[in-house]
Amino acid sequence: MPTRIVSSAARCRLWPVFSVSPTTIRSFRTTSPRGVSAATVSGPIQHSASRFRRVALFTVRALFFTSAGFIMAAAPAYESATTILSPPSDAETLSMFTPPDDDAQNKEDFINSHPLVASLRANPDFVESRPHMKIPPTWRKHNLTGGTLIGPGKVVVPPFSWTEKNGKSFVQICHVGTDLCGHMGIIHGGFLATVLDEGLGRCCFPVLPFNVGMTAKLEINYKAPAMANQYLVLRATTTKVEGRKAWVEGHIETLPTSEGEQPIVLATASALYISPKQAATLEDHPAQGGYEVAWSTNRDNDWKRVWRGDGHTSVACSTVSQFPTNYRAFLIPSRPFRPRSSLVNRPTAKTQLFSPVVYLTKLTHLLVRLAWHKTSVLFLKFLTSPMATNVTWHPSLSRHERNELRRQRGFTIWFTGLSASGKSTVATALEQHLLHTGLAAYRLDGDNVRFGLNKDLGFSEKDRNENIRRIAEVAKLFADSSTIALTSFISPYRADRQIARDLHANATQGGDDPLPFIEVFVDIPLAEAEKRDPKGLYKKARAGEIKDFTGISAPYEAPESPEITIRTDQLSVEECVQTISNYLAEKGLIAETKETR
Repeated sequence: MPTRIVSSAARCRLWPVFSVSPTTIRSFRTTSPRGVSAATVSGPIQHSASRFRRVALFTVRALFFTSAGFIMAAAPAYESATTILSPPSDAETLSMFTPPDDDAQNKEDFINSHPLVASLRANPDFVESRPHMKIPPTWRKHNLTGGTLIGPGKVVVPPFSWTEKNGKSFVQICHVGTDLCGHMGIIHGGFLATVLDEGLGRCCFPVLPFNVGMTAKLEINYKAPAMANQYLVLRATTTKVEGRKAWVEGHIETLPTSEGEQPIVLATASALYISPKQAATLEDHPAQGGYEVAWSTNRDNDWKRVWRGDGHTSVACSTVSQFPTNYRAFLIPSRPFRPRSSLVNRPTAKTQLFSPVVYLTKLTHLLVRLAWHKTSVLFLKFLTSPMATNVTWHPSLSRHERNELRRQRGFTIWFTGLSASGKSTVATALEQHLLHTGLAAYRLDGDNVRFGLNKDLGFSEKDRNENIRRIAEVAKLFADSSTIALTSFISPYRADRQIARDLHANATQGGDDPLPFIEVFVDIPLAEAEKRDPKGLYKKARAGEIKDFTGISAPYEAPESPEITIRTDQLSVEECVQTISNYLAEKGLIAETKETR
Protein backbone atom coordinates (compact mmCIF):
# COMPACT_ATOMS: atom_id res chain seq x y z
CA MET A 1 0.00 0.00 0.00
CA PRO A 2 1.51 3.37 -0.98
CA THR A 3 2.65 5.76 1.77
CA ARG A 4 0.44 8.78 2.43
CA ILE A 5 2.28 11.93 3.57
CA VAL A 6 0.22 14.78 5.01
CA SER A 7 1.67 18.02 6.37
CA SER A 8 0.65 19.65 9.62
CA ALA A 9 -1.37 22.07 7.61
CA ALA A 10 -3.76 19.23 6.88
CA ARG A 11 -5.50 20.08 10.11
CA CYS A 12 -6.76 23.18 8.38
CA ARG A 13 -9.71 23.09 5.95
CA LEU A 14 -8.56 21.59 2.66
CA TRP A 15 -9.67 22.10 -0.97
CA PRO A 16 -8.77 19.01 -3.04
CA VAL A 17 -7.75 19.44 -6.66
CA PHE A 18 -7.77 16.37 -8.96
CA SER A 19 -5.72 16.04 -12.10
CA VAL A 20 -4.84 13.19 -14.42
CA SER A 21 -1.27 12.95 -15.54
CA PRO A 22 -0.23 11.42 -18.86
CA THR A 23 0.94 8.40 -16.93
CA THR A 24 -2.59 7.95 -15.47
CA ILE A 25 -1.30 8.52 -11.94
CA ARG A 26 -3.66 10.48 -9.76
CA SER A 27 -2.22 13.16 -7.53
CA PHE A 28 -3.87 14.58 -4.49
CA ARG A 29 -2.77 18.11 -3.70
CA THR A 30 -3.82 20.09 -0.64
CA THR A 31 -3.26 23.75 0.02
CA SER A 32 -4.01 25.85 3.03
CA PRO A 33 -6.00 29.01 2.81
CA ARG A 34 -2.98 30.87 4.06
CA GLY A 35 -0.87 29.68 1.15
CA VAL A 36 1.07 27.23 3.27
CA SER A 37 2.97 24.71 1.20
CA ALA A 38 1.06 21.57 0.48
CA ALA A 39 2.06 17.99 0.43
CA THR A 40 1.44 15.74 -2.47
CA VAL A 41 -0.27 12.41 -1.89
CA SER A 42 0.16 9.55 -4.30
CA GLY A 43 -3.05 7.42 -4.87
CA PRO A 44 -3.55 3.85 -6.24
CA ILE A 45 -3.24 3.16 -9.98
CA GLN A 46 -6.67 2.40 -11.68
CA HIS A 47 -7.19 1.28 -15.32
CA SER A 48 -10.36 2.57 -17.11
CA ALA A 49 -12.89 -0.07 -18.32
CA SER A 50 -12.78 -0.91 -22.04
CA ARG A 51 -15.53 0.89 -23.98
CA PHE A 52 -15.72 -1.98 -26.48
CA ARG A 53 -16.36 -4.49 -23.69
CA ARG A 54 -19.19 -2.37 -22.30
CA VAL A 55 -20.86 -2.03 -25.72
CA ALA A 56 -20.49 -5.74 -26.39
CA LEU A 57 -21.96 -6.64 -23.00
CA PHE A 58 -24.93 -4.33 -23.55
CA THR A 59 -25.55 -5.80 -27.02
CA VAL A 60 -25.48 -9.37 -25.74
CA ARG A 61 -27.91 -8.56 -22.95
CA ALA A 62 -30.26 -6.75 -25.34
CA LEU A 63 -30.26 -9.64 -27.80
CA PHE A 64 -30.85 -12.15 -25.02
CA PHE A 65 -33.87 -10.39 -23.53
CA THR A 66 -35.29 -9.54 -26.99
CA SER A 67 -35.03 -13.17 -28.09
CA ALA A 68 -36.54 -14.38 -24.85
CA GLY A 69 -39.49 -12.03 -25.23
CA PHE A 70 -39.97 -13.03 -28.87
CA ILE A 71 -39.93 -16.72 -27.97
CA MET A 72 -42.51 -16.18 -25.24
CA ALA A 73 -44.74 -14.18 -27.59
CA ALA A 74 -44.42 -16.71 -30.42
CA ALA A 75 -44.91 -19.79 -28.26
CA PRO A 76 -48.74 -19.91 -28.59
CA ALA A 77 -48.47 -19.88 -32.40
CA TYR A 78 -45.66 -22.43 -32.58
CA GLU A 79 -47.92 -25.45 -32.95
CA SER A 80 -49.99 -23.86 -35.73
CA ALA A 81 -46.89 -22.62 -37.54
CA THR A 82 -45.21 -26.02 -37.52
CA THR A 83 -48.43 -27.66 -38.77
CA ILE A 84 -48.69 -25.17 -41.63
CA LEU A 85 -45.06 -25.48 -42.63
CA SER A 86 -45.08 -29.28 -42.41
CA PRO A 87 -48.63 -30.66 -42.78
CA PRO A 88 -49.18 -34.32 -41.93
CA SER A 89 -49.46 -36.87 -44.72
CA ASP A 90 -52.53 -39.01 -45.35
CA ALA A 91 -50.93 -41.95 -43.57
CA GLU A 92 -49.97 -39.82 -40.56
CA THR A 93 -53.54 -38.61 -40.07
CA LEU A 94 -54.65 -42.19 -39.38
CA SER A 95 -52.71 -42.26 -36.12
CA MET A 96 -53.29 -38.68 -34.96
CA PHE A 97 -56.60 -39.28 -33.17
CA THR A 98 -56.71 -40.76 -29.68
CA PRO A 99 -60.19 -41.74 -28.43
CA PRO A 100 -60.93 -39.72 -25.28
CA ASP A 101 -63.20 -42.31 -23.66
CA ASP A 102 -64.44 -45.89 -23.92
CA ASP A 103 -67.42 -44.96 -26.09
CA ALA A 104 -65.21 -43.31 -28.70
CA GLN A 105 -62.80 -46.26 -28.53
CA ASN A 106 -65.66 -48.69 -29.20
CA LYS A 107 -66.79 -46.66 -32.22
CA GLU A 108 -63.22 -46.54 -33.50
CA ASP A 109 -62.74 -50.29 -33.10
CA PHE A 110 -66.05 -51.11 -34.80
CA ILE A 111 -65.20 -49.05 -37.88
CA ASN A 112 -61.69 -50.48 -38.11
CA SER A 113 -63.00 -54.05 -37.93
CA HIS A 114 -65.90 -53.66 -40.38
CA PRO A 115 -65.75 -55.75 -43.60
CA LEU A 116 -66.36 -52.66 -45.76
CA VAL A 117 -63.30 -50.97 -44.28
CA ALA A 118 -61.23 -54.10 -44.84
CA SER A 119 -62.25 -54.25 -48.51
CA LEU A 120 -61.43 -50.58 -49.05
CA ARG A 121 -58.02 -50.93 -47.41
CA ALA A 122 -57.30 -53.94 -49.59
CA ASN A 123 -58.04 -51.98 -52.77
CA PRO A 124 -54.81 -50.32 -54.02
CA ASP A 125 -56.79 -47.72 -55.99
CA PHE A 126 -58.03 -46.05 -52.79
CA VAL A 127 -56.05 -43.77 -50.49
CA GLU A 128 -57.19 -43.73 -46.86
CA SER A 129 -57.00 -40.64 -44.67
CA ARG A 130 -58.72 -38.63 -41.96
CA PRO A 131 -58.62 -35.23 -43.68
CA HIS A 132 -60.03 -33.25 -40.76
CA MET A 133 -56.91 -34.10 -38.76
CA LYS A 134 -54.84 -31.99 -41.18
CA ILE A 135 -56.45 -28.83 -39.87
CA PRO A 136 -54.19 -27.28 -37.19
CA PRO A 137 -55.62 -27.98 -33.70
CA THR A 138 -55.89 -24.27 -32.89
CA TRP A 139 -58.02 -23.77 -36.03
CA ARG A 140 -60.39 -26.69 -35.57
CA LYS A 141 -62.62 -24.82 -33.15
CA HIS A 142 -63.38 -22.42 -36.01
CA ASN A 143 -64.11 -25.22 -38.50
CA LEU A 144 -67.63 -26.61 -38.76
CA THR A 145 -67.01 -30.19 -39.91
CA GLY A 146 -63.53 -30.50 -38.43
CA GLY A 147 -64.27 -29.09 -34.98
CA THR A 148 -67.78 -27.91 -34.12
CA LEU A 149 -69.53 -31.11 -35.23
CA ILE A 150 -66.93 -33.53 -33.84
CA GLY A 151 -67.10 -34.73 -30.26
CA PRO A 152 -69.18 -36.75 -27.81
CA GLY A 153 -72.83 -36.93 -28.82
CA LYS A 154 -72.06 -35.58 -32.30
CA VAL A 155 -69.63 -37.11 -34.79
CA VAL A 156 -67.98 -39.18 -32.09
CA VAL A 157 -64.75 -39.92 -33.99
CA PRO A 158 -63.31 -38.03 -36.98
CA PRO A 159 -64.59 -39.62 -40.21
CA PHE A 160 -62.52 -42.14 -42.15
CA SER A 161 -62.21 -41.32 -45.86
CA TRP A 162 -61.11 -43.23 -48.95
CA THR A 163 -60.41 -41.39 -52.20
CA GLU A 164 -60.04 -43.29 -55.44
CA LYS A 165 -57.18 -42.24 -57.68
CA ASN A 166 -57.94 -39.51 -60.22
CA GLY A 167 -61.01 -38.46 -58.23
CA LYS A 168 -63.28 -41.18 -59.60
CA SER A 169 -65.07 -41.99 -56.34
CA PHE A 170 -65.05 -41.27 -52.63
CA VAL A 171 -66.21 -43.17 -49.53
CA GLN A 172 -66.56 -41.81 -45.99
CA ILE A 173 -67.67 -43.54 -42.78
CA CYS A 174 -68.69 -41.86 -39.54
CA HIS A 175 -70.91 -42.31 -36.49
CA VAL A 176 -73.58 -39.74 -35.54
CA GLY A 177 -74.86 -39.13 -32.03
CA THR A 178 -77.97 -37.67 -30.43
CA ASP A 179 -76.74 -34.06 -30.32
CA LEU A 180 -77.20 -33.71 -34.09
CA CYS A 181 -80.96 -34.24 -34.05
CA GLY A 182 -83.67 -31.96 -35.35
CA HIS A 183 -86.68 -33.97 -34.26
CA MET A 184 -86.19 -36.27 -31.31
CA GLY A 185 -83.99 -39.18 -32.35
CA ILE A 186 -83.76 -38.08 -36.00
CA ILE A 187 -80.60 -36.49 -37.40
CA HIS A 188 -81.19 -32.97 -38.74
CA GLY A 189 -81.41 -32.77 -42.52
CA GLY A 190 -79.05 -29.81 -42.50
CA PHE A 191 -76.30 -32.01 -41.10
CA LEU A 192 -76.81 -34.54 -43.89
CA ALA A 193 -76.67 -31.69 -46.41
CA THR A 194 -73.37 -30.49 -44.92
CA VAL A 195 -71.88 -33.98 -45.09
CA LEU A 196 -73.02 -34.39 -48.70
CA ASP A 197 -71.69 -30.98 -49.70
CA GLU A 198 -68.24 -31.64 -48.28
CA GLY A 199 -68.07 -35.30 -49.27
CA LEU A 200 -69.07 -34.75 -52.90
CA GLY A 201 -66.56 -31.91 -53.04
CA ARG A 202 -63.74 -34.08 -51.73
CA CYS A 203 -64.58 -36.62 -54.41
CA CYS A 204 -63.95 -34.25 -57.34
CA PHE A 205 -61.21 -32.02 -55.89
CA PRO A 206 -58.37 -34.18 -57.32
CA VAL A 207 -59.57 -33.54 -60.89
CA LEU A 208 -60.09 -29.78 -60.47
CA PRO A 209 -57.31 -27.25 -61.10
CA PHE A 210 -55.11 -27.04 -58.00
CA ASN A 211 -57.51 -29.39 -56.18
CA VAL A 212 -59.80 -26.54 -55.09
CA GLY A 213 -63.52 -26.21 -55.78
CA MET A 214 -66.50 -24.21 -54.58
CA THR A 215 -70.08 -25.43 -54.50
CA ALA A 216 -72.07 -23.89 -57.35
CA LYS A 217 -75.14 -26.11 -57.15
CA LEU A 218 -76.34 -28.80 -54.75
CA GLU A 219 -79.59 -30.75 -55.07
CA ILE A 220 -80.63 -33.18 -52.32
CA ASN A 221 -83.48 -35.67 -52.16
CA TYR A 222 -84.24 -37.13 -48.73
CA LYS A 223 -85.35 -40.75 -48.92
CA ALA A 224 -85.66 -41.92 -45.30
CA PRO A 225 -85.11 -40.55 -41.78
CA ALA A 226 -81.56 -40.80 -40.47
CA MET A 227 -81.76 -42.08 -36.92
CA ALA A 228 -79.30 -41.05 -34.23
CA ASN A 229 -76.65 -43.40 -32.82
CA GLN A 230 -75.90 -45.17 -36.07
CA TYR A 231 -73.07 -45.45 -38.58
CA LEU A 232 -73.38 -43.63 -41.90
CA VAL A 233 -71.60 -44.23 -45.20
CA LEU A 234 -71.24 -41.54 -47.84
CA ARG A 235 -70.52 -42.67 -51.39
CA ALA A 236 -69.78 -40.24 -54.22
CA THR A 237 -68.79 -40.55 -57.88
CA THR A 238 -67.47 -37.90 -60.27
CA THR A 239 -69.65 -38.14 -63.38
CA LYS A 240 -68.35 -35.33 -65.59
CA VAL A 241 -65.44 -32.88 -65.75
CA GLU A 242 -65.15 -29.84 -68.03
CA GLY A 243 -62.28 -27.46 -67.37
CA ARG A 244 -62.91 -25.78 -64.02
CA LYS A 245 -66.24 -27.58 -63.52
CA ALA A 246 -66.98 -31.02 -62.10
CA TRP A 247 -70.31 -32.79 -61.65
CA VAL A 248 -70.68 -35.28 -58.81
CA GLU A 249 -73.43 -37.63 -57.66
CA GLY A 250 -73.64 -39.43 -54.35
CA HIS A 251 -75.76 -40.65 -51.48
CA ILE A 252 -75.72 -41.39 -47.76
CA GLU A 253 -76.65 -44.86 -46.58
CA THR A 254 -76.60 -46.78 -43.34
CA LEU A 255 -73.66 -49.04 -42.49
CA PRO A 256 -74.83 -52.62 -41.86
CA THR A 257 -74.01 -53.64 -38.30
CA SER A 258 -74.92 -57.32 -38.61
CA GLU A 259 -74.51 -60.04 -41.20
CA GLY A 260 -77.23 -60.07 -43.84
CA GLU A 261 -78.40 -56.53 -43.10
CA GLN A 262 -78.88 -54.36 -46.20
CA PRO A 263 -77.94 -50.66 -46.26
CA ILE A 264 -80.76 -48.12 -46.39
CA VAL A 265 -80.33 -45.06 -48.61
CA LEU A 266 -81.16 -41.97 -46.55
CA ALA A 267 -80.48 -39.16 -49.03
CA THR A 268 -79.23 -38.73 -52.59
CA ALA A 269 -77.54 -35.68 -54.04
CA SER A 270 -76.03 -34.21 -57.19
CA ALA A 271 -73.73 -31.22 -57.22
CA LEU A 272 -71.68 -28.93 -59.42
CA TYR A 273 -68.30 -27.68 -58.20
CA ILE A 274 -66.29 -24.94 -59.87
CA SER A 275 -62.63 -24.22 -59.28
CA PRO A 276 -62.24 -20.47 -58.63
CA LYS A 277 -60.36 -18.41 -61.16
CA GLN A 278 -57.98 -17.32 -58.40
CA ALA A 279 -56.70 -20.90 -58.29
CA ALA A 280 -54.98 -20.27 -61.63
CA THR A 281 -52.56 -17.89 -59.86
CA LEU A 282 -51.35 -20.55 -57.44
CA GLU A 283 -47.86 -21.69 -58.35
CA ASP A 284 -47.06 -24.70 -56.17
CA HIS A 285 -49.18 -27.80 -56.50
CA PRO A 286 -49.87 -29.30 -53.06
CA ALA A 287 -48.54 -32.66 -54.15
CA GLN A 288 -45.17 -30.97 -54.68
CA GLY A 289 -44.91 -30.00 -51.04
CA GLY A 290 -46.28 -26.46 -51.17
CA TYR A 291 -48.79 -25.21 -48.63
CA GLU A 292 -51.16 -22.42 -49.51
CA VAL A 293 -54.01 -20.52 -47.93
CA ALA A 294 -56.53 -19.03 -50.36
CA TRP A 295 -59.67 -17.01 -49.81
CA SER A 296 -62.58 -16.23 -52.09
CA THR A 297 -66.12 -14.97 -51.84
CA ASN A 298 -69.28 -15.27 -53.87
CA ARG A 299 -71.89 -12.65 -54.55
CA ASP A 300 -73.78 -13.53 -51.36
CA ASN A 301 -70.80 -12.50 -49.20
CA ASP A 302 -70.27 -16.07 -47.95
CA TRP A 303 -66.61 -16.38 -47.04
CA LYS A 304 -64.70 -19.51 -47.89
CA ARG A 305 -61.44 -20.63 -46.35
CA VAL A 306 -59.37 -23.26 -48.14
CA TRP A 307 -56.56 -25.11 -46.43
CA ARG A 308 -54.22 -26.96 -48.73
CA GLY A 309 -51.59 -29.47 -47.74
CA ASP A 310 -49.40 -32.01 -49.44
CA GLY A 311 -51.99 -34.29 -51.06
CA HIS A 312 -55.34 -34.22 -52.79
CA THR A 313 -57.18 -35.52 -49.73
CA SER A 314 -55.78 -32.72 -47.59
CA VAL A 315 -58.17 -30.10 -48.89
CA ALA A 316 -60.77 -28.95 -46.38
CA CYS A 317 -63.34 -26.21 -46.94
CA SER A 318 -65.64 -24.44 -44.54
CA THR A 319 -67.81 -21.35 -44.53
CA VAL A 320 -66.51 -18.85 -42.01
CA SER A 321 -68.38 -15.82 -40.64
CA GLN A 322 -65.59 -13.70 -39.24
CA PHE A 323 -66.70 -10.24 -40.25
CA PRO A 324 -69.41 -7.92 -38.90
CA THR A 325 -72.73 -8.62 -40.57
CA ASN A 326 -73.28 -4.93 -41.27
CA TYR A 327 -70.11 -4.58 -43.37
CA ARG A 328 -69.18 -5.84 -46.78
CA ALA A 329 -65.63 -7.07 -47.15
CA PHE A 330 -63.67 -8.10 -50.23
CA LEU A 331 -60.42 -9.98 -50.53
CA ILE A 332 -58.20 -9.07 -53.45
CA PRO A 333 -55.81 -12.00 -53.98
CA SER A 334 -52.40 -11.65 -55.54
CA ARG A 335 -49.65 -14.25 -55.39
CA PRO A 336 -50.43 -16.77 -52.65
CA PHE A 337 -48.60 -16.53 -49.35
CA ARG A 338 -46.64 -19.64 -48.54
CA PRO A 339 -43.35 -20.54 -46.90
CA ARG A 340 -40.30 -20.90 -49.07
CA SER A 341 -39.92 -24.34 -50.55
CA SER A 342 -36.68 -24.81 -48.62
CA LEU A 343 -38.67 -24.90 -45.38
CA VAL A 344 -40.90 -27.73 -46.56
CA ASN A 345 -39.13 -29.75 -49.22
CA ARG A 346 -35.82 -30.32 -47.47
CA PRO A 347 -35.69 -33.76 -45.81
CA THR A 348 -34.49 -32.30 -42.51
CA ALA A 349 -36.95 -29.41 -42.42
CA LYS A 350 -39.39 -31.16 -40.12
CA THR A 351 -36.63 -31.97 -37.62
CA GLN A 352 -35.14 -28.50 -37.82
CA LEU A 353 -38.47 -26.89 -36.98
CA PHE A 354 -38.10 -28.09 -33.42
CA SER A 355 -34.97 -25.99 -33.00
CA PRO A 356 -36.06 -22.59 -31.59
CA VAL A 357 -33.10 -20.81 -33.18
CA VAL A 358 -33.81 -22.23 -36.64
CA TYR A 359 -37.53 -21.61 -36.22
CA LEU A 360 -37.03 -17.97 -35.20
CA THR A 361 -34.54 -17.39 -38.00
CA LYS A 362 -36.87 -18.76 -40.66
CA LEU A 363 -39.93 -17.03 -39.22
CA THR A 364 -38.09 -13.71 -39.09
CA HIS A 365 -37.03 -14.21 -42.69
CA LEU A 366 -40.64 -14.82 -43.71
CA LEU A 367 -41.81 -11.71 -41.89
CA VAL A 368 -39.14 -9.60 -43.58
CA ARG A 369 -40.09 -10.97 -47.00
CA LEU A 370 -43.73 -10.26 -46.26
CA ALA A 371 -42.95 -6.72 -45.13
CA TRP A 372 -41.06 -6.03 -48.35
CA HIS A 373 -43.76 -7.63 -50.52
CA LYS A 374 -41.51 -10.43 -51.65
CA THR A 375 -44.26 -12.91 -50.91
CA SER A 376 -47.93 -12.51 -51.71
CA VAL A 377 -50.27 -10.36 -49.72
CA LEU A 378 -54.03 -10.67 -49.39
CA PHE A 379 -55.40 -7.16 -49.13
CA LEU A 380 -58.55 -6.88 -47.02
CA LYS A 381 -60.62 -3.84 -47.92
CA PHE A 382 -63.59 -2.87 -45.77
CA LEU A 383 -66.03 -0.43 -47.25
CA THR A 384 -66.06 2.68 -45.12
CA SER A 385 -69.82 3.01 -45.21
CA PRO A 386 -71.67 0.25 -43.33
CA MET A 387 -74.70 -1.43 -44.82
CA ALA A 388 -77.96 -0.07 -43.53
CA THR A 389 -79.29 -2.00 -40.56
CA ASN A 390 -82.37 0.12 -39.87
CA VAL A 391 -84.29 -0.98 -42.98
CA THR A 392 -87.72 -2.55 -42.50
CA TRP A 393 -89.92 -4.23 -45.10
CA HIS A 394 -93.20 -2.31 -45.37
CA PRO A 395 -96.14 -4.52 -46.34
CA SER A 396 -98.71 -3.28 -48.83
CA LEU A 397 -101.51 -4.91 -50.77
CA SER A 398 -101.17 -8.63 -51.10
CA ARG A 399 -100.29 -9.91 -54.54
CA HIS A 400 -103.66 -11.63 -54.80
CA GLU A 401 -105.49 -8.36 -54.05
CA ARG A 402 -103.41 -6.48 -56.60
CA ASN A 403 -104.04 -9.14 -59.24
CA GLU A 404 -107.77 -8.94 -58.55
CA LEU A 405 -107.80 -5.15 -58.86
CA ARG A 406 -105.76 -5.13 -62.07
CA ARG A 407 -107.49 -8.24 -63.42
CA GLN A 408 -104.29 -9.94 -64.49
CA ARG A 409 -101.35 -11.83 -63.02
CA GLY A 410 -97.82 -10.56 -62.99
CA PHE A 411 -94.95 -12.78 -64.12
CA THR A 412 -91.63 -12.64 -65.95
CA ILE A 413 -90.79 -14.02 -69.39
CA TRP A 414 -87.01 -14.31 -69.63
CA PHE A 415 -85.65 -14.51 -73.20
CA THR A 416 -82.11 -15.86 -73.49
CA GLY A 417 -79.97 -16.71 -76.49
CA LEU A 418 -77.02 -15.66 -78.63
CA SER A 419 -76.66 -12.19 -80.03
CA ALA A 420 -78.72 -11.82 -83.23
CA SER A 421 -80.85 -14.84 -82.33
CA GLY A 422 -84.04 -12.75 -82.44
CA LYS A 423 -84.71 -12.24 -78.73
CA SER A 424 -85.58 -8.55 -78.95
CA THR A 425 -87.64 -9.03 -82.12
CA VAL A 426 -89.82 -11.75 -80.60
CA ALA A 427 -90.06 -9.96 -77.23
CA THR A 428 -91.20 -6.74 -78.93
CA ALA A 429 -93.84 -8.57 -80.96
CA LEU A 430 -95.06 -10.43 -77.86
CA GLU A 431 -95.26 -7.18 -75.88
CA GLN A 432 -97.43 -5.61 -78.59
CA HIS A 433 -99.64 -8.70 -78.71
CA LEU A 434 -100.20 -8.66 -74.94
CA LEU A 435 -100.92 -4.93 -74.89
CA HIS A 436 -103.48 -5.31 -77.69
CA THR A 437 -105.28 -7.96 -75.65
CA GLY A 438 -105.60 -5.50 -72.75
CA LEU A 439 -102.77 -6.83 -70.57
CA ALA A 440 -100.14 -4.57 -68.99
CA ALA A 441 -96.70 -5.62 -70.21
CA TYR A 442 -93.28 -3.99 -70.32
CA ARG A 443 -90.11 -5.08 -72.10
CA LEU A 444 -86.61 -4.66 -70.64
CA ASP A 445 -84.07 -4.80 -73.46
CA GLY A 446 -80.38 -5.61 -73.07
CA ASP A 447 -79.21 -2.58 -75.04
CA ASN A 448 -81.72 -0.10 -73.65
CA VAL A 449 -80.94 -0.64 -69.96
CA ARG A 450 -77.25 0.08 -70.58
CA PHE A 451 -78.17 3.68 -71.40
CA GLY A 452 -79.38 4.26 -67.85
CA LEU A 453 -79.67 1.65 -65.11
CA ASN A 454 -76.56 -0.29 -66.14
CA LYS A 455 -74.52 2.35 -67.93
CA ASP A 456 -71.67 1.82 -65.45
CA LEU A 457 -71.22 -1.84 -66.45
CA GLY A 458 -69.04 -3.38 -69.13
CA PHE A 459 -68.98 -6.88 -70.60
CA SER A 460 -66.59 -8.73 -68.31
CA GLU A 461 -67.94 -11.78 -66.52
CA LYS A 462 -68.29 -9.81 -63.29
CA ASP A 463 -70.15 -6.96 -65.00
CA ARG A 464 -72.39 -9.41 -66.87
CA ASN A 465 -73.31 -11.03 -63.56
CA GLU A 466 -74.21 -7.68 -62.02
CA ASN A 467 -76.12 -6.67 -65.16
CA ILE A 468 -78.36 -9.74 -64.92
CA ARG A 469 -78.81 -9.37 -61.16
CA ARG A 470 -80.09 -5.82 -61.51
CA ILE A 471 -82.44 -6.73 -64.34
CA ALA A 472 -83.78 -9.69 -62.37
CA GLU A 473 -84.58 -7.40 -59.44
CA VAL A 474 -86.34 -4.90 -61.71
CA ALA A 475 -88.30 -7.65 -63.48
CA LYS A 476 -89.37 -9.03 -60.11
CA LEU A 477 -90.74 -5.61 -59.11
CA PHE A 478 -92.70 -5.36 -62.38
CA ALA A 479 -94.12 -8.85 -61.88
CA ASP A 480 -94.99 -8.07 -58.26
CA SER A 481 -96.99 -5.07 -59.49
CA SER A 482 -99.17 -7.42 -61.60
CA THR A 483 -97.35 -6.45 -64.79
CA ILE A 484 -95.96 -8.89 -67.33
CA ALA A 485 -92.21 -8.28 -67.51
CA LEU A 486 -90.38 -9.35 -70.67
CA THR A 487 -86.59 -9.37 -70.59
CA SER A 488 -84.42 -9.93 -73.67
CA PHE A 489 -80.81 -10.42 -72.61
CA ILE A 490 -78.11 -12.79 -73.75
CA SER A 491 -77.64 -13.82 -70.07
CA PRO A 492 -75.04 -16.43 -71.04
CA TYR A 493 -74.48 -18.06 -67.63
CA ARG A 494 -76.84 -20.63 -66.13
CA ALA A 495 -75.92 -19.55 -62.62
CA ASP A 496 -77.09 -15.98 -63.30
CA ARG A 497 -80.36 -17.16 -64.80
CA GLN A 498 -80.84 -19.41 -61.79
CA ILE A 499 -80.37 -16.40 -59.52
CA ALA A 500 -83.09 -14.57 -61.45
CA ARG A 501 -85.38 -17.59 -61.12
CA ASP A 502 -84.70 -17.89 -57.40
CA LEU A 503 -85.48 -14.20 -56.84
CA HIS A 504 -88.96 -14.80 -58.22
CA ALA A 505 -89.41 -18.06 -56.32
CA ASN A 506 -88.47 -16.41 -53.02
CA ALA A 507 -90.71 -13.35 -53.47
CA THR A 508 -93.23 -14.63 -50.94
CA GLN A 509 -93.49 -11.77 -48.44
CA GLY A 510 -96.75 -11.76 -46.55
CA GLY A 511 -97.62 -15.30 -47.57
CA ASP A 512 -97.86 -14.55 -51.31
CA ASP A 513 -97.30 -17.29 -53.86
CA PRO A 514 -93.98 -17.30 -55.75
CA LEU A 515 -93.86 -15.19 -58.89
CA PRO A 516 -94.01 -17.25 -62.12
CA PHE A 517 -90.77 -17.27 -64.10
CA ILE A 518 -90.83 -18.50 -67.71
CA GLU A 519 -87.47 -19.06 -69.38
CA VAL A 520 -87.63 -18.86 -73.19
CA PHE A 521 -84.59 -20.24 -75.00
CA VAL A 522 -84.27 -18.55 -78.40
CA ASP A 523 -82.26 -21.30 -80.02
CA ILE A 524 -80.27 -20.68 -83.18
CA PRO A 525 -77.03 -22.10 -84.59
CA LEU A 526 -73.99 -19.87 -84.18
CA ALA A 527 -73.41 -19.90 -87.94
CA GLU A 528 -76.92 -18.55 -88.55
CA ALA A 529 -76.42 -15.82 -85.94
CA GLU A 530 -73.15 -14.80 -87.60
CA LYS A 531 -74.87 -14.79 -90.96
CA ARG A 532 -77.50 -12.36 -89.68
CA ASP A 533 -75.17 -10.12 -87.64
CA PRO A 534 -77.31 -6.95 -88.03
CA LYS A 535 -74.92 -4.85 -85.92
CA GLY A 536 -71.68 -6.25 -87.32
CA LEU A 537 -70.64 -7.44 -83.86
CA TYR A 538 -69.62 -10.96 -84.85
CA LYS A 539 -67.36 -9.58 -87.57
CA LYS A 540 -65.66 -7.28 -85.07
CA ALA A 541 -65.35 -10.10 -82.54
CA ARG A 542 -63.72 -12.37 -85.13
CA ALA A 543 -61.29 -9.57 -85.92
CA GLY A 544 -60.42 -9.20 -82.25
CA GLU A 545 -61.93 -5.74 -81.95
CA ILE A 546 -64.44 -6.86 -79.29
CA LYS A 547 -63.29 -8.83 -76.26
CA ASP A 548 -65.44 -11.23 -74.24
CA PHE A 549 -68.03 -11.58 -76.99
CA THR A 550 -70.52 -14.37 -76.29
CA GLY A 551 -70.19 -17.30 -78.66
CA ILE A 552 -66.76 -16.22 -79.93
CA SER A 553 -64.43 -15.31 -77.07
CA ALA A 554 -66.84 -15.87 -74.17
CA PRO A 555 -69.01 -18.91 -73.44
CA TYR A 556 -72.77 -19.28 -73.72
CA GLU A 557 -74.33 -21.89 -71.44
CA ALA A 558 -77.56 -23.05 -73.04
CA PRO A 559 -80.52 -23.70 -70.70
CA GLU A 560 -80.87 -27.30 -69.59
CA SER A 561 -84.65 -27.30 -69.05
CA PRO A 562 -86.30 -24.08 -70.25
CA GLU A 563 -90.07 -23.73 -70.15
CA ILE A 564 -90.17 -22.81 -73.86
CA THR A 565 -87.72 -23.32 -76.74
CA ILE A 566 -88.21 -21.55 -80.07
CA ARG A 567 -86.14 -21.83 -83.24
CA THR A 568 -86.21 -18.45 -84.94
CA ASP A 569 -84.42 -19.90 -87.97
CA GLN A 570 -87.36 -22.27 -88.52
CA LEU A 571 -90.36 -20.26 -87.26
CA SER A 572 -91.64 -16.82 -88.17
CA VAL A 573 -92.01 -14.09 -85.56
CA GLU A 574 -95.79 -14.60 -85.53
CA GLU A 575 -95.39 -18.34 -84.97
CA CYS A 576 -92.97 -17.72 -82.10
CA VAL A 577 -95.44 -15.32 -80.45
CA GLN A 578 -98.22 -17.87 -80.93
CA THR A 579 -96.13 -20.62 -79.31
CA ILE A 580 -95.45 -18.50 -76.24
CA SER A 581 -99.07 -17.31 -75.97
CA ASN A 582 -100.34 -20.88 -76.11
CA TYR A 583 -98.03 -21.86 -73.25
CA LEU A 584 -99.18 -18.91 -71.11
CA ALA A 585 -102.82 -19.78 -71.71
CA GLU A 586 -102.26 -23.46 -70.87
CA LYS A 587 -100.67 -22.48 -67.55
CA GLY A 588 -103.52 -20.11 -66.73
CA LEU A 589 -101.31 -17.03 -66.74
CA ILE A 590 -103.40 -15.26 -69.39
CA ALA A 591 -106.96 -15.74 -70.60
CA GLU A 592 -107.55 -17.77 -73.73
CA THR A 593 -108.25 -15.85 -76.93
CA LYS A 594 -109.10 -16.90 -80.44
CA GLU A 595 -105.41 -16.94 -81.27
CA THR A 596 -104.55 -19.21 -78.33
CA ARG A 597 -107.30 -21.75 -78.86
